[in-house]
Amino acid sequence: ALNESSGSTSGKLTPKGEGVLLKYSGKDAIEYLCQVKTEENVEIYHISSGSDENTAAHFDTMFEGGAQPSDPDKKSFHNPNAKVIDTYSLLKNNCVTTSINGINVDGKIVESNAISPKGLAKDLNKQSNNTENIVKEEHPIDFINDLLKQFGYE
Repeated sequence: ALNESSGSTSGKLTPKGEGVLLKYSGKDAIEYLCQVKTEENVEIYHISSGSDENTAAHFDTMFEGGAQPSDPDKKSFHNPNAKVIDTYSLLKNNCVTTSINGINVDGKIVESNAISPKGLAKDLNKQSNNTENIVKEEHPIDFINDLLKQFGYE
């Protein structure tokens, strides 16, 4: 799910600092989905090629090798779902570039040099018009609600 306003869920937006990966499951994942569905301009894309397992393993390895955030001013400081995986750089290494690398762990699946959620959404939208591999969800809030229902939350 891409949303321009949700890019800084780990605290204050800064041009450089700790690159924090947030990993949610169970109740925490449900709470996150409930937050996302209240935001405007949510876009969801289904990417059929590549392996969900390999992408998940890629991020699991990064998370397991990460360290606890060290900045007490960040929301992620005492969050057990947060680990520092690298050095964040607004223009070179951020949530978008990390996401693209995770999607492309099985090869060049998504073609994008984007560094912003809006730029990635633009690239995904363009690619969804040219390939069956990337499909834009036309009703993202309904999709999230259906997902929440599958987990028994309404």
